[in-house]
Amino acid sequence: MKVRTTLRPDVQVEVNEGELLDLRRHGLLVEDPEDKTTKAAPKAKAPEKKEG
Repeated sequence: MKVRTTLRPDVQVEVNEGELLDLRRHGLLVEDPEDKTTKAAPKAKAPEKKEG
């Protein structure tokens, strides 16, 4: 799979599944809005305040 990293966003790099996972964990991937395979993590909801 070819991806772009934040280190060299102008160059596509061929990576395997393990490398892809590591790059995602470290936040080093350039998210391509046209790429439907990468999904953003859902936003966390704030806990509701209890009255009382």
